[in-house]
Amino acid sequence: GKGVEPDRRLGILPEEPRYSQGSQAESIVHRLLCWDPTIEKNDDNADGEEKNVKQPYAGDIVYGLSGEPRGSILLEALLRCCPDSFHDELCTIGGFYDETTLREYIQ
Repeated sequence: GKGVEPDRRLGILPEEPRYSQGSQAESIVHRLLCWDPTIEKNDDNADGEEKNVKQPYAGDIVYGLSGEPRGSILLEALLRCCPDSFHDELCTIGGFYDETTLREYIQ
């Protein structure tokens, strides 16, 4: 809750800082992931391939980052500090919601 003091010994961690939309941090994240912010998110289509076409490079970059020790640390940091809406898009483009792709990440 909001009134609870953070205490690492009890597993109560302080709230992670997040960047806001339109900030310089968001611009850096977009550049790191080759993310084109002008492309609209397509919620109407349930076909995963269509979404990958919408962000043609981001899926490959996420996949590449997840396979490298330093890249996975960077990816974790991005997922922790991004806004919820971008977090969902990133997980979708990266294939984290797809069982087959998730198994590839694990192996």
